[in-house]
Amino acid sequence: MALKLNRNGRIVFNPLMGPYNSYPQGSQEWHVAFSRSVQSEFDRMQFAHPKDFAMLLVKAVNTDYRPWEHWPKEAKKSPDRYFRMVIGCSWDEARRLVIGQGGEEGMQWVRVIDGALQEWEAENTPKGRPALNVSVTDNKAHATRESAAGLRRRLQKRAIAGDDQAQEIVAKLAAGELSPNAAAIAAGMREKYIRISPSPSKAAKSLAAKQSRRWCLQLLDELSALVFED
Repeated sequence: MALKLNRNGRIVFNPLMGPYNSYPQGSQEWHVAFSRSVQSEFDRMQFAHPKDFAMLLVKAVNTDYRPWEHWPKEAKKSPDRYFRMVIGCSWDEARRLVIGQGGEEGMQWVRVIDGALQEWEAENTPKGRPALNVSVTDNKAHATRESAAGLRRRLQKRAIAGDDQAQEIVAKLAAGELSPNAAAIAAGMREKYIRISPSPSKAAKSLAAKQSRRWCLQLLDELSALVFED
């Protein structure tokens, strides 16, 4: 499909194209129609609340079919090039509009989008090149657990679905106030793990220092039941 660009390099879409949800998700028609919707909502945002535009971008950065990865090829799988070709400006410029017109609510959407874009950059930056600063808390001791990227996506999906707690946690995660691991624990998606020494005396001192008296007494009861069971 040949691209038609205006003199500013912005894509000119076919106005007769149907809505993106009328095409199979992931197909080229879906990507083109979805991008047309992004452009249309961006233009409308100049005179209206930015919610519809922001929610489309939240969907774009969290879908398994991120549009810039598939279309147009001239964007070379770059989110920045994609935004410039579709809406005619960079995400940095668009985010200022979202925050300016959406206030605190706009800031929350921007944090979700920023976090997902940083995650994508980190995952797709070739080795040897610096990636954006993304905190990854997974370690070798828990390598079998869900990755930090997976946790972010699950939290963002909850936030998009309207989960107030998830929206608050995602905002703190994007602001750097929580690590992915701490965010997952706060959301009840992961249990908190405590590292202890294999030495009984050191383990006891560590647990007594980190846990409440009641917790330690309950642990003693559980251990006793296991050790002395028939």
